[in-house]
Amino acid sequence: MLEKGKRTILFEDNVKGIRQDDLVSGIVEVETLSPVRFGAAILPYEGSVEKHLEKARYLPPDSHEMRGTFPMHVYFESGVWDVEKSAGKIELGSAESTAFFQEGRDELNFIGRENTGNYGITCHLTIHSKGAGKYDLYLNPNGGVFEGTLEIGQDRRLLRIYRTERYGTRWFGHDTIYDYEKLGTWEAGKDLYIRFIPPGACYFPIRLLFVPKK
Repeated sequence: MLEKGKRTILFEDNVKGIRQDDLVSGIVEVETLSPVRFGAAILPYEGSVEKHLEKARYLPPDSHEMRGTFPMHVYFESGVWDVEKSAGKIELGSAESTAFFQEGRDELNFIGRENTGNYGITCHLTIHSKGAGKYDLYLNPNGGVFEGTLEIGQDRRLLRIYRTERYGTRWFGHDTIYDYEKLGTWEAGKDLYIRFIPPGACYFPIRLLFVPKK
C-alpha cells in the first residue's frame, strides 16, 4: 500500500549494478485508482538509495526528445486488399505513414513529444482482404537493424508467436533493405491480426509484404 505524500521505492534493479555504456530498458505495468507519480533513477552504486534520491536531479531530455507519456495501445486498420489482383504492402514509420508514431507530453517540462518508434506501445494491426486462395506475409526492414517478436493470426483469441531469426541471429536488416523474414501463410478473405511492441534500439520504417501464392 502506497502512503500519500511519501516516496516509496518499488524495486531496485540488478544488485550487480549497471556497467558503463549498457542500454537500460524495461516495462513496469501498474494499475492505480487515483493519480500517482512514478519515476526511475540511475544512482551511484555505493551508499544509501534513499539519500541518493534526495540529491537526485531531473535529467534534461536527450537528443532524441522522446521522453514523455504516450498511449499504451494503438489500433490501425488497412483498407480491403484484393488478393486476386496484386501483391500488397503496408509501410510503418515511413515519411508517408506519419500517423503511426504517437504524440504525447513530457511530464517534466510539459512539452509535446513524438514517440518516434512507438517504443513501449502495443500496436494492433488489422489487415482486411478479399478474394480466394492463400498468401505469404513477410517483414522487410527498410531503416536498419530490426529484432523482435510479433503475435499474428486470423483468430484474435489465438495468435501465433513469431520471432525474428535470420542467419543465426535475432536481428536482421543491417546495411540493407533486402532482408526479409517470412511470417506465415494466411487465408485470403479473412482478417489478419498482428500485434507487437516495437523493440528498443531497432529502426523504422519497416514494410509488411503480402504475396499471393500461385
